Amino acid sequence: MSAVETPVMARSSVVPADTGRFSSVAESKARILSVSANRDDHLALNRMIDHKFWELRTARTCRSAVRRLDRNIAVIFSECSLPDGTWKDILNRIVQMDKPPQLIVTSRLADAYICSEVINLGGFDVLAKPLDEWEVRRTLAAASRFRTEPARHVRAAATT
Repeated sequence: MSAVETPVMARSSVVPADTGRFSSVAESKARILSVSANRDDHLALNRMIDHKFWELRTARTCRSAVRRLDRNIAVIFSECSLPDGTWKDILNRIVQMDKPPQLIVTSRLADAYICSEVINLGGFDVLAKPLDEWEVRRTLAAASRFRTEPARHVRAAATT
């Protein structure tokens, strides 16, 4: 089995990684899309979210993240650098949506430069890795509240 086909363990269920889902599917739940080439990032986020309200979907590349986008994705957690692009590629895609999800960028080097770049280009926030559960829950709650307001996204320059 390749790394992409490896089953992903969730707290309450196991769903093959190619579906990109954690937890049971419930249409009333808002969706989080976790985009990282590192499976441990998905597992850590899965342990931190409240599964009564959120369903976690996963993607390992920009390309697979774009395929998993739908109107029920409320928040995206994206690693800064991905095998086939960056968080900017994801932002460039979501700003075209009618109701774009909020983008939270994760990085081991969450310095002032990346924070200002993410915010100025229309992302919601930057979280340092390893992720802190309290910070994830706080940021997730804030991002989900702002999604109900008009989008403040601006187009990100792919070369910036």
